[in-house]
Amino acid sequence: RTQRSMFVWTACAAVSSTTVPSLAIDPLITRLLRANGAAAFPPSLDEINAAAEGLTVWRHALAAGRLPDYGGADGGLPPWPPQPLLGTLTDTLSRLSLPRATARHPSLVPAALAAVLA
Repeated sequence: RTQRSMFVWTACAAVSSTTVPSLAIDPLITRLLRANGAAAFPPSLDEINAAAEGLTVWRHALAAGRLPDYGGADGGLPPWPPQPLLGTLTDTLSRLSLPRATARHPSLVPAALAAVLA
């Protein structure tokens, strides 16, 4: 393992049991964040926390056949990822009809979440 991936794995392990309920409850999100350890800069614990919460919102929304709606149904949390990436991502995924596909085929949700992280 590289130093970068070890940092992300260690940070996720430390956070998963204490400050981020989504990581402790959702092994898929933990696995996705750990697999994303090849980024150029190590994320802070706050960034890992925001990503875990954001991915949880994305997971529930995609399973329900929709994209996250931070102005409505998902309004209790700050938007993730931040704009302008969120707008571009939701526009693209909507044009591809991804929410409809994940509602019909829930097994696609993990792959869709991995694409959101990529």
